[in-house]
Amino acid sequence: MNFLTSPAPTARPQSARRVIWATACALGVGLALPLKANELVCHYDYGGEVTALPVAPTTAPYAVPAIKIGSFFKFRVVWQTAPADLAAVHVYVYLDAPDAPTLLQQGTWVFSVDHPTGTGFTGLQRVYEPVRGSELQYWCVGSAPARGAP
Repeated sequence: MNFLTSPAPTARPQSARRVIWATACALGVGLALPLKANELVCHYDYGGEVTALPVAPTTAPYAVPAIKIGSFFKFRVVWQTAPADLAAVHVYVYLDAPDAPTLLQQGTWVFSVDHPTGTGFTGLQRVYEPVRGSELQYWCVGSAPARGAP
C-alpha cells in the first residue's frame, strides 16, 4: 500500500480535541505552580529552653555564621545543597573561649525527611562545655512539603 492508495486519516471528533486540550491545560497549570522546597529546622535546648532554628539551604558554606548560645557555646548549621557530591547537613558546636572559639563537636548528615523518632535525622546530640559542664542538646528535623501544597 502506498500513499496514493492508503485511506485518508480519520479526523478526531471536536469533543475529543476539547478534552485533550482541557487536560493539557490543566496539567500545564499544575506544573506551573511553584513547588515548596524541603525544609530544615534544628532545635537546641540550653538551660531548659528549647529554641527552633530554621536553616536555609546554601551553596556558600563558609558564609554561614555561628550563633551564640548562652555564655559558653556557639552553634553553626550549614545545609549545603550544591555541588551534589558535597550536599549534606553539617553541624558545628564551639566553645566560646576568650582567645578563640574551640570546636567541641562536628557532625555531618545526609538531609532526610524520614525519621521515625522525634529527634530527626541527627538523633539527639549532647555536647558538654569542658570547664563548667554546661550541656547543649540539639537535633535537626527535615520535612518535605505535602503533595500539592502551595
